[in-house]
Amino acid sequence: MTESTIDEILDRLDDGVRVTPDRRGFRSKRGVPDSVFWLSPLDDDIPSKLLPILLELEGTFAGASDDFEKFAARADDEQYQYHLEWPTFDVVRQSPIKREIKYDVIGIRAAQLAQQWSVSEGKMHEAFQQWCNRFQSEFSISITDRQYGDTVVLSWSLDITLFGHDISTYIPFILHPGSNVTSVVENRLNPPTIPSVVVINDKYDDPDATVYHHSTQIQFPVVIPSKH
Repeated sequence: MTESTIDEILDRLDDGVRVTPDRRGFRSKRGVPDSVFWLSPLDDDIPSKLLPILLELEGTFAGASDDFEKFAARADDEQYQYHLEWPTFDVVRQSPIKREIKYDVIGIRAAQLAQQWSVSEGKMHEAFQQWCNRFQSEFSISITDRQYGDTVVLSWSLDITLFGHDISTYIPFILHPGSNVTSVVENRLNPPTIPSVVVINDKYDDPDATVYHHSTQIQFPVVIPSKH
């Protein structure tokens, strides 16, 4: 990969954030959690479902813990995506791996999202999509590169404030997979944080927060940069 191609990739990763909604809690095609909003760079060559924001509607904060655990456990599901993606700029496809991932979870009143004390799953999904449309331009992006032996990784980092709760996360891009790339992705790269929101009907007290850790699958889609 030439230096000019690397510079072009860096520029394109800095264009902005794409948010792709994925509603799961409706009719017979139910998945977990109720809604997922996938984050990725705003570039057509990059897959659109790299890192999720998870959204679950519940009557209590603790009621959502099982849904996040199920998300981590369903990597083989054919109906919905239950894995993270770390793109690689190489023709050799890497095998999926599992890493222990941090789920940073906040619990908010339904009224904080939709200005009413109780909402349906559909209303929650619509209201959060509107929230993303309003605030995604304020997601802070930074890009750094690091070399691990002959493997080069770009870190596409995001700082997001979700209803007063600050979350820092990132997506690794395997820019140059070297001979040690398997060891790098399994042992050297820090797993990203998954932002997660529990929307609680008829909640009147302060927001809640907790952290879960679940073994979650990561896949490595191959990206072939096109000429722009």
